[in-house]
Amino acid sequence: MATTRPHSKNKQLPVIGRHALVSFPSLGIVEVLAKVDTGAASSSIHAENIHVEINAGGQDELVFEIPKTKRLKTKTGGTETVRTTAFTEHKVRSSNGGVERRYYVTAELKVGGVHFLTPVSLNDRSTLSFPVLIGRRTLHSHFLVDASLDERGLFSEMPPLGFDDWQKLRDYEAKQAKKPYLQED
Repeated sequence: MATTRPHSKNKQLPVIGRHALVSFPSLGIVEVLAKVDTGAASSSIHAENIHVEINAGGQDELVFEIPKTKRLKTKTGGTETVRTTAFTEHKVRSSNGGVERRYYVTAELKVGGVHFLTPVSLNDRSTLSFPVLIGRRTLHSHFLVDASLDERGLFSEMPPLGFDDWQKLRDYEAKQAKKPYLQED
């Protein structure tokens, strides 16, 4: 995500690849390797035990857990339990064509030096390779996507770093941020 390119609104947008190292501080997610998917309309986060309770004030409260995984590091180093009264429920068409109801919350997303609030759906992504999917509504006006780049902002032919090697990845991204973008002729 070290590069920028002009956007149609005369604004420089950061360029990210098909995967991005992101965080959701308001959900207790410190770092997660997310799949960037321009074919998906909305963003999604893996969550478990998703349910609504009535809180002490008599309001509906959405409760869910975000477990630590190989590709997702949490603030506590374990499972994060999140409670919020700010949520909505929508029908969503999944990638297999089926329609299901999902809860949405608004969360702060950080990618490199860019951070903003975005709606994310909560669902069971335990059988999928990536616990977080970043969809086009989140990408719009914030990033340009170059599918030839990987999570480090490099061309995909380069060997990937291990997902547990977070410090090397952060150091490498910091070095890449100082290099200008090279355009192909």
